[in-house]
Amino acid sequence: MRKTVLVILCVAVLFCGACKHKKKKSHTPAPTSTITAAVTVPTSPQTGNITISYRLIDPRTPTVNADVKVYYSKNGGNFVPATQGAGGDPITNLTTAASPGASHTFVWDSLVDLGIGSFNIVIKIVPYETGTTNMGTAGQTTSFQVINAEATITVGAKVFDPKMPNSSPLQVTYRVNPSGIDFVMTVKVVTATGGTEVVRLIDAQTKAGGTSHTTTWNGKNANAQYVDTGDYKLRIEATYQGLPAWTKEEAVHIVRLGVVGIQFLDNGADGAEYQMMYHIRNTSLYTYYAIPSNKPEWAIGKNSGDVADLDTNDGLPRVLPSPWTNLNSPPQDATDPAGVEDDNYNLPVCYKRASKPKFQLTIGSNAASNITANTQLGCNYPITGMPIRVIVDSATPETAGANENISPAGTVNFIANTTLPDAVKKNTITYTIRFEYQDGGTWHQISGYITTNHTVYTIFDKPKLHDSSTNPPYLPWVKCVDIVCGWINGPATESQICSIVVNKVNTFFGIQYDTVSGACWYTTGSLSLQTMKMSDFIEDYDANTFTKVNCSDCACLTSTFANTIGVDHKALILGYTTGSIPLNYMIAIGYSDWIKPFGGWFSYHAVATKDDGASISDACCTLDCDGTPGSAPYTPLLPVNEPYASYNAMLSSNPSSYGTYAKWRCGQQ
Repeated sequence: MRKTVLVILCVAVLFCGACKHKKKKSHTPAPTSTITAAVTVPTSPQTGNITISYRLIDPRTPTVNADVKVYYSKNGGNFVPATQGAGGDPITNLTTAASPGASHTFVWDSLVDLGIGSFNIVIKIVPYETGTTNMGTAGQTTSFQVINAEATITVGAKVFDPKMPNSSPLQVTYRVNPSGIDFVMTVKVVTATGGTEVVRLIDAQTKAGGTSHTTTWNGKNANAQYVDTGDYKLRIEATYQGLPAWTKEEAVHIVRLGVVGIQFLDNGADGAEYQMMYHIRNTSLYTYYAIPSNKPEWAIGKNSGDVADLDTNDGLPRVLPSPWTNLNSPPQDATDPAGVEDDNYNLPVCYKRASKPKFQLTIGSNAASNITANTQLGCNYPITGMPIRVIVDSATPETAGANENISPAGTVNFIANTTLPDAVKKNTITYTIRFEYQDGGTWHQISGYITTNHTVYTIFDKPKLHDSSTNPPYLPWVKCVDIVCGWINGPATESQICSIVVNKVNTFFGIQYDTVSGACWYTTGSLSLQTMKMSDFIEDYDANTFTKVNCSDCACLTSTFANTIGVDHKALILGYTTGSIPLNYMIAIGYSDWIKPFGGWFSYHAVATKDDGASISDACCTLDCDGTPGSAPYTPLLPVNEPYASYNAMLSSNPSSYGTYAKWRCGQQ
């Protein structure tokens, strides 16, 4: 029994051993054909589609054609089939020959089989007699290096305006994989059409693979000139030990963006805008200039002979205008028929207090070449599939979406998000204007932004100048608005404004009453309607060469300054044909002594009133309010909105001896 078991075990062991031996031989069978493959080792390194040269040798006569199977081993691993690339010979029905054999090539697509990386490779080629399983003797290479690399390049934005104020250079990120290898890298800008090199950003620098690197482009060519608007590509070229360069490109659109006009508009109930004027057009008095109501208050643009509105003829961006500070006249241009600069300027604006400004942006229409002087360029947008929009940081488009997909020379209306101060004052407001482009449904910022500063006066209400005329000289004068806004400089009621204006007329200018003749110095016309010679008054104020004033001058100054900012006042004549005015003691404007001028009599006296004579304001005379104005001691009071009867009791020793003659809004010239 034991012998039987032992025999069975021995037979089983022998049988299993025989089976294992046969299975191993089936994977590495012995040649059954006389054909031999001799493979040439490629030089190192190789990349991409690699040409493998080999010879098929058959000593027989006649020779037999062969098929081949090609395998590769990666980094000492098992052999696996190699993918055939484009080119080379087929792998079936190949000719053979006696030694040294028939030459053939196999193109191996190493990128498909290996991917990106650095590898040590062995190639094996196994020949078979064509159409049979008769295998010949395989040939294989020794190990050689394959490097498959991949270059990438990206830009921080696909739309770029290098001339945009406050812009940053375009960020460029590039990389070559795999890691562990130092590549020679070049980054350049080329034209999108033709691939002409514009500038090199990185010139043949050795950099580590597998690591992202960065550089920037300022939008200029190799001569440090701004490139013309158009389409360009950022290109990376990477090489390693004589291998063909790995390249990658990324497109960028060079555009020219900007605003050439900002026109402030009336915003209805949310913001009344008022047209102003200068009292001097050029250098002469009485040559009025109304700030146009149908043109931008802020503008840049072409002068005579210029080719573009956004750039000067040398291709550099125009300087943005600062607020104009001359309060008497607009900027001058001797070449303009009207003598006024109408291309590049920044004029003041006037709104009712607590308004929300509304304004219209006009987009620039063309650019100029920095490479070829006096050459107009387009702005290179709209861009197919990449609409551009304009944004004002502190404002909202009047119509939703109207700021999107803009075009050169287009206009967009915006409304400020916040109101102006509920105050009478001079303000400086700033708008920051940006541009974005859309790509793949997402908006991306275009580098840079435009900052514009504007002088905006906020006044109490609609100006109440002579008969509410809307023509010069009966628009608010910039100089007068500036003076009164400087006096008030904050929130104020109508009564407070009256008080400030009367007191400032009395003290601010340092003017003195003409106690000799009592003649008008700055008013003209009959006592039924007088006109303030405001141009003369401002000229003397600027030069500090005042002469004298009388009551008409003071009354017209008071009413004109108040009316300029929307607090309605008229000049009122007391006495005259209704009787002379016997006087109490007073301090005349510009003096400090209590006197009774002109022997104690006024033939008439001009004052200001906000309610057709029910109350009186008088910047000319400080009166005694202690109840006994005919004698000392005196308690001084500068009358502001003083009831008519109370005022006359302080002014005159016999207020019933005269009446009112005329009242009117002063003219001005």
